Amino acid sequence: MKITMLQSTKGAADGSGSTTRIYAAGEEMDAKLPWQKVLASAFVDAGVAEETKVVAPTETKVSTPEPGELGTEVKTETAPQPQRRKKKR
Repeated sequence: MKITMLQSTKGAADGSGSTTRIYAAGEEMDAKLPWQKVLASAFVDAGVAEETKVVAPTETKVSTPEPGELGTEVKTETAPQPQRRKKKR
């Protein structure tokens, strides 16, 4: 769970709650541990933080330009012609 702080607020800095710190306004917190998730939920419920939702695309498509598009030159090569021998007289 990711949250973004809306206001500066004091909160626990470790799992036991024995130390505190100030979470600054605009700071993003990524709650991975159980105690961090509880703290993040408390901040959101108190209205001092909002949950940040990240939506990643499930699929990305790579477009390849067709020949002649986007200013690319189309180079065509012709097969080499066989050399013709002169007839002997």
